[in-house]
Amino acid sequence: MTLFMNFGIFYYHSDNLVNLVNNINENFVDHSDNGLEDITMQSSAKLSDKLVVYWTVSLIASCLLSAVQPLIIGERTLPVPGWLPYDYTRSPLYELSYAWQTLCQINLAIIYASSDMIYPCMTILIGQQFKILSSNFKNHFYHAILQCGVPKQVVLDFRDNLHQVELSQLWERFQTVFDVTKWNRFRRVNLDYFKRNITHHQRLLIYCEDLDRVMSLFLLTKVVAAFCNVTFIGFSLITTGNSALIMGLCSYVFFASTELFVYTYAGQILTQNADFLWSLYESPWYLCDVPFQKLFLMVQLRKSKVVYTRAGNYFAMTAPMFISFMRSAFSYVALLNELVKSDRV
Repeated sequence: MTLFMNFGIFYYHSDNLVNLVNNINENFVDHSDNGLEDITMQSSAKLSDKLVVYWTVSLIASCLLSAVQPLIIGERTLPVPGWLPYDYTRSPLYELSYAWQTLCQINLAIIYASSDMIYPCMTILIGQQFKILSSNFKNHFYHAILQCGVPKQVVLDFRDNLHQVELSQLWERFQTVFDVTKWNRFRRVNLDYFKRNITHHQRLLIYCEDLDRVMSLFLLTKVVAAFCNVTFIGFSLITTGNSALIMGLCSYVFFASTELFVYTYAGQILTQNADFLWSLYESPWYLCDVPFQKLFLMVQLRKSKVVYTRAGNYFAMTAPMFISFMRSAFSYVALLNELVKSDRV
């Protein structure tokens, strides 16, 4: 049911989702260009690819686990019990029905995994863009010096010894490293590069707002479904007396919890990478001119806003929220267990 709800939500937001993906493909930068740190999108691409492969294989393994269960208990039952208009316990109807249900489960697992990984992959990619932007903001001062012809090794030595001397000595060292006659060029290059990074940051904030708007209802359905699965299946796990069902119930609880963790941690990656306020302070902004420092303060005020995605405008997708979900789920399991015991008494 959740799979069909996901398709309905994606169909409703299909135009916005396609526009968001196209804008990301057209406007994302491949690597940092500050000249000191080389941060690329390859690491995030590899991480998202591995996440998709691992999650798809895990869901297929979960489906195969329920398919192997009838073979383990030695009964002629189907992986998905239900009414059929024929006697499926006879051969070859049982073998054909068994193979067909197993194939359908594997197909649904692949489709389910594909829809599951849209949000985590997009948060990983956007988060890597924030990491590239953080590096450019942190090294904007040194980038401007490099563009003025100062050797890279001299700039690195200046950066490494930046916090080991007083401000007056630092300014004298800066004048010896940097030719004063190139000061106007330095100011222009530094300001233009900083403004370009501001434009990049504004674009990323727009993408985060679009992602929140497109995925809000989808995340709400996934969170509610995973929470209910953990609660009620966990309750069934501790109250069932059928040992044959324990393996299947454990797998359902595990993958529902893992799914909830993947979504909350994906949102945590985006929130954590977007919070690069301290990276701004790591740059020697106090050595720049007054107009640049005023612009720096404006960027600081704008950067104080926390970036996160929400599930239905109710739950912020962060790692602490996962702990709150699991704590609430286990509390409901304990409450249901006590209610059942009191009714039996």
